Amino acid sequence: MPSQPLSVFISYSHRDEALKQELEDHLALLKRQGKVCPWQDRQIEAGTEWNEQIREALDAADVILCWSVPDL
Repeated sequence: MPSQPLSVFISYSHRDEALKQELEDHLALLKRQGKVCPWQDRQIEAGTEWNEQIREALDAADVILCWSVPDL
């Protein structure tokens, strides 16, 4: 029986959207193979309690990726 995919919480600044998309592109194969299940705040549906959704995703995460690109 295949193992459960790793839940990956992606934290990023929205100004770094392009870099977050590049990361998701790199994770695409692992996602298709069922090895990872990335989560990011763009998955929160309108009208839902965003703070609760983020807390639940953090609690469920096996891996938490956080980054910020400094202002130059």
